[in-house]
Amino acid sequence: MENLYRNQLKINADLNNKLEYIATILEGAKLEANTSPAGFTEPVDLPVKTLQDLQDLETKLADDKEYKNYLHFLKRIGGRNCVETTRRIISILIGHNLALQCNWTGRNSKTAFNINKALIKLITEAVISNPACGSEATASLIEGTMKAWLRGACDRDGGRVNRKK
Repeated sequence: MENLYRNQLKINADLNNKLEYIATILEGAKLEANTSPAGFTEPVDLPVKTLQDLQDLETKLADDKEYKNYLHFLKRIGGRNCVETTRRIISILIGHNLALQCNWTGRNSKTAFNINKALIKLITEAVISNPACGSEATASLIEGTMKAWLRGACDRDGGRVNRKK
């Protein structure tokens, strides 16, 4: 009976440590969400809908102030893990019709998404900054999630249902 009691105490202590860790993460997220850099303006040109808009965004991200502005905006998107965070961020950035025109490498007469180096860097930084991602957040995992998201574009917004008809 005493062994059972010690195990219960150990489990309670472990749960308390985890709750404290979660509270710390949430407190940090609240502070970050409530502090905006000077001159922060929420991007109004999202999601990007055309290839020209995508090129314009890539050019815009070359400006350090614009880059930081978008980064601050995207850091607040969040998600429960690295994959969900990446999917949420890319779906806010890229419109459905544009996603249909792109793939990672540009095969099959589509536009290559991997040439948008500043945009990929922005997405990667925003995902890595999510405390829920922890050590799971690697550039490789984020890139793989972006590739899968682009591949699945034809199935979203009723695409799969329409093909079955």
